[in-house]
Amino acid sequence: FNPDIFKLGTFVDGDLMSMAIWSRNLECFPWLSRDFFAARYPELYASKGITYVVGLLTKPEAERRGYGSASAKQTTEEILAHGGLMVVDVCDANADLPRVAAEHYFGKYANVEQIPLGTQSYWGLQFTPLAA
Repeated sequence: FNPDIFKLGTFVDGDLMSMAIWSRNLECFPWLSRDFFAARYPELYASKGITYVVGLLTKPEAERRGYGSASAKQTTEEILAHGGLMVVDVCDANADLPRVAAEHYFGKYANVEQIPLGTQSYWGLQFTPLAA
């Protein structure tokens, strides 16, 4: 358990429908380049005003039922209260996700500007047994 990592769940009758996971303490995520964020956003970095979102998730059977919007509203309120910058990384298969989230979820509760920070490559490494 890490108290710096915030987890928000939307439950219906005890069943988890959607979840958001984030932190403003970038030290929690050793895979992030803290030097990059400190150089690009020095004031926000120093004040822990950068919110790194690990995931915004909705169960497939719960999609289009408003549960993701409920999480987006609470996430937006939290981000606005602490610097206003949310950072998320996505693979190319989900490259449209930030735009969709900004327009259809977060944009209901705040003005959202999308800022490309760079690209990330995802690679698969296929393993096969060594020849005898």
